Amino acid sequence: KTDFDQDHLDYDWKEIQTMRAELVGPIRKLESDMKWDAEKLLSTSQLALGPLPQEYTAQRDIDLKTMWGLTIIGGLLIAGFMTRVAALAGAFMLLQFYLAYPPIPGYPQPPGPEHAIVINKTFIEVLVLLSFVFLPSGSWFGIDAIFSGFFKKEPVDDR
Repeated sequence: KTDFDQDHLDYDWKEIQTMRAELVGPIRKLESDMKWDAEKLLSTSQLALGPLPQEYTAQRDIDLKTMWGLTIIGGLLIAGFMTRVAALAGAFMLLQFYLAYPPIPGYPQPPGPEHAIVINKTFIEVLVLLSFVFLPSGSWFGIDAIFSGFFKKEPVDDR
């Protein structure tokens, strides 16, 4: 884009935002007045309870499950507990993230500095986690290493 194009885009954007403010301003004023009037109806004990909890939506449910999944899988991997299971679960989760926005030409990309074709950092992380599944990584450090020491079979001497 040239400077001329960018200047026109900026000018048009400012005009659009001005018109938007003119249209939305009275509605926001009505909304704030309604909230203020509704707060006047509440007793002090009701006000002390705080705001209402967030409305349940499917998106909120997915967000919570994703956050808990990342926290639990990451905690298991850091502690070295159930390493192979956690790595497989992490690879599955990251593969879902990868498939949501595959780096294929012509497909819309998520915002960010990353530019890749077919293989991006998420796909590489999937491969690393799968290597944790198929290599004996849990037997060196962590809680898995402690448990594997207890259950290790001693070699039998056949003399």
